[in-house]
Amino acid sequence: MFDFLNNPWETDEQKRQKLNNSQTQTPFNGQQTPMTPRQMVEQAWDQSVAKQEAKEQAYKPMESMSTHDAVKYAWNKSLAEQEKKDTENSVPYLNRHRERLCSPDFEGNYDYPYLDTATPPKATIGCGINITDTPNIQLQNRHTGVDFSKTEQQAQLNQLYANYRPNHKASFYRDKTDIGISPSEHEKILRQKYEDAYQNIKNNYQNFDNFTPEQQDALLDMNYNLGTPKFNQYKLMRNAVNTGKWNEAAKQSYRPGISQVRNDWTASSLDPEWEKRRR
Repeated sequence: MFDFLNNPWETDEQKRQKLNNSQTQTPFNGQQTPMTPRQMVEQAWDQSVAKQEAKEQAYKPMESMSTHDAVKYAWNKSLAEQEKKDTENSVPYLNRHRERLCSPDFEGNYDYPYLDTATPPKATIGCGINITDTPNIQLQNRHTGVDFSKTEQQAQLNQLYANYRPNHKASFYRDKTDIGISPSEHEKILRQKYEDAYQNIKNNYQNFDNFTPEQQDALLDMNYNLGTPKFNQYKLMRNAVNTGKWNEAAKQSYRPGISQVRNDWTASSLDPEWEKRRR
């Protein structure tokens, strides 16, 4: 192992300077004696080992679990860890809407990929994660949990598209590939997508912060579901929202290809009087 404390290429002046620099560092382990460079390396190593041991201990309960319970445990733990360090503006909105967003009448939550109703169809997984249009997404073998190489991933996607059947339910594609996605990768992309939707809406709907929570959720849900380019084509709805004409906004919010439950929820969220007006 190379000993940087006794580097033969250093001059005496460089060694003295290194020693002086080390004496300005934080004391080692709370002591008054300044840390030497070697002590700093040892401290960093100890902290790294301790961090890894803590991580292994945190996931130790998974050893005695069934595969299903272990995946659920890892998923929930991954969400908790992400929430601790994530400070994105859209997180409160996503957390408020998450359960509805990933419910069967909205995006659903699939541990395998399927081809959606778009033209051309998009490969989708999890809670509406668009594989086709997400560059650098890392997929894995859902049976083994091992990440695919780029070549393997593309081969699996080609296999999925080779089995395309128009107007077939997501469950049709369950056994067509081995594709899966890790909880951490899914959560990362979900948050990125929701953040993109949030930023787009903030830029196009000037009074967004003054809308009701239901109106905010409806707009974010639409943007997330459609993607920003398609969502921005709803110009009549945007004009109605920005002029406070919520009944007209509800009329213009209809999306083809989604459940009636989701369309009705969107309209009634934008206009609280929507159901009364329809009678």
